[in-house]
Amino acid sequence: MIAVMGDDPSLRKVPCGIFPPGSPMASDAGMDNILPRPDYDRARRALQAAGYKGETIALMAPTDFPIIKALSDVAADMMRRSGMNVDYQAIDFGTMAQRRVNKKPPAEGGWNAFCSISSSSDCFTPATNNVLRGNGEKAWFGWSSSPRIEELRDAWFDAPDLAAQKKIAAEIQAQAFVDVPYLPLGMFYSPSVYRRDVTDIVHGFPIFWNMRRA
Repeated sequence: MIAVMGDDPSLRKVPCGIFPPGSPMASDAGMDNILPRPDYDRARRALQAAGYKGETIALMAPTDFPIIKALSDVAADMMRRSGMNVDYQAIDFGTMAQRRVNKKPPAEGGWNAFCSISSSSDCFTPATNNVLRGNGEKAWFGWSSSPRIEELRDAWFDAPDLAAQKKIAAEIQAQAFVDVPYLPLGMFYSPSVYRRDVTDIVHGFPIFWNMRRA
């Protein structure tokens, strides 16, 4: 997040769970899986125990999207320190957006990993967080399969009240750190600046309707 937003701690939040810090479904469930500092030796041993033998990892990195480019640079460095053989593939965002639908091996135009960003409001609940889905071929890019996450998601919809929803959301987050449909790297805040003579600005995601001169 420092690579994305700089040294001002008010513009970033780390660690970050599946549901954004401060949102209704946020919890500490499973957060002990996120270490205060990277343990590259531990990561290397875990990779080896999982059967990794130095295969090339194709990481797509859009050079024309500064935020994702910064994330990709740090991710590539961390992956290499963890013992991965990373093929850093510098492309434009449009190419990445097209290529990420390819389910073939990297040698046939596919990929292994990429960084992305989402609006926090899209991740507030299991109903809106599409990246969290574990429904296989119908899931988001990466096509994660997690029957347990899907089961808990259905239970969340059937929950009778907010307290029950929060409990299930904590279970979903704990399961997400087991099945890892994606890894939340952190949350950042995009500062906005407005002229004094502009009023009626809609708060939240930057949009440009409803505004008028004072």
